[in-house]
Amino acid sequence: MGNQVPKASIIIGGVAITAVLILNSRRQKRNINQLEQSQQEQNNEVPIPQQQSQQEQNNEEQIPQEQPFQNAQQVVNQPVNQNDEDSNSIDSVSFINRVNRELKAFEEKQVPLSFEVLTKITEAGFRLVARNYSQMQQKNRDERRQLLYNPQLYTLKVLEFNNELEILINQMQLDVCTKLRISSEIYENSYVLQFQTQVALERFIVFQLSMRQQLIASIPSQKEINESQLAQVVDIQLKKLDDIQYFKNYLQQLQGEDQQFSSIIITVLLSDIVYQQLGFEEEDILKAVHAYPVLKNQLGLIQQKVQAVMEMCFQ
Repeated sequence: MGNQVPKASIIIGGVAITAVLILNSRRQKRNINQLEQSQQEQNNEVPIPQQQSQQEQNNEEQIPQEQPFQNAQQVVNQPVNQNDEDSNSIDSVSFINRVNRELKAFEEKQVPLSFEVLTKITEAGFRLVARNYSQMQQKNRDERRQLLYNPQLYTLKVLEFNNELEILINQMQLDVCTKLRISSEIYENSYVLQFQTQVALERFIVFQLSMRQQLIASIPSQKEINESQLAQVVDIQLKKLDDIQYFKNYLQQLQGEDQQFSSIIITVLLSDIVYQQLGFEEEDILKAVHAYPVLKNQLGLIQQKVQAVMEMCFQ
């Protein structure tokens, strides 16, 4: 994405628990979209009518189906170049034909690239990022944990990682665009046109949460967490969230637009506190969250308390 896409669509790192909750809350809406998407796929090879309106085109676009949780090795080894018969591949004949049709529609009618095409490009970019994500994340963990008791430097280190990862994701997506012969101008303008509404932007945020879950999952989990241990993780986080002043010491370091990353600072702090006390990493917790959904209510309480902490810290 270009700089014109709101930074709020970038969700980083320490959201292993809250990301699952958001995705679960949107599952019902996506099930409806899946039915509509199946109808759309039957007409994928039909040329775009010259008089089709932009609104009609937008109505046809559906959010991709949420993929089942993949283990670390599956995500790492999943290639961007898939079999040409795989319709989900950016290298498939059907997808390339669709891109070519949409490029023509953009040139002739300024119809933006569809939500499906944009998300597939984003997904391919994330897969490329996953190749180096484990090393990037571990380096940031080592550096920021040494600064845990220095709120100013700790917060700066988290923001630096956020920026570094965003730049890398953007570059990988542009590399995919180059492969598909999509100019950066068309790609960025399509984002501006496609995500003008809050509803459309929220759809993309949910999709990115799913992709970032896969980034976390691309780090091999080193420890198995049972249900009792996961409950302990939740308990530690809930109790820490009662200490408003603790988080305020960190969030008051955020100025201007950086305040929108306050939830990131809180969740990364929570993950480092859990690691400090139990030695569990985000990827270990994420794997356990999928294995033990019975704790959903308690996890929902964490999400609510993170929001409450943010509000109280900026009063």
